[in-house]
Amino acid sequence: MVMEYEVVAAKRLHFMLGLAGLAVMLAAVGVALIVGGARAGDDVKSALVAEKVQVADPAILLTYHDTRAPQGLKVPNVLVDTADEARLQATVIKTHALTSSKGQTWTEIPRQIADPNNPGMMIDNPVRTT
Repeated sequence: MVMEYEVVAAKRLHFMLGLAGLAVMLAAVGVALIVGGARAGDDVKSALVAEKVQVADPAILLTYHDTRAPQGLKVPNVLVDTADEARLQATVIKTHALTSSKGQTWTEIPRQIADPNNPGMMIDNPVRTT
């Protein structure tokens, strides 16, 4: 005859084994996510290096008003080969776009504007096409 304490002990054992199994599974998922993130970072770096994008150093440009260097000051070019440099360059581009569009986002900029040289005609908005 199975004693009541043996049943309770068996249930506790099964519960503990279940928790241990869950912990192992979560640890494996965590390792897989870390490895996947590292691979994604390597893929981004490889793609950036392959494009050979050289721009004025965005880290320097972001220190100036409207991300534009003062007249006559030469900002050194850098090869955009890391995710951080790409992110900084994206910030520079966004700042320039918002400045040239007077703070309007892409969807707020009209597609066409009145042609200043031909009244009554519409032309593509140069702010949106650049």
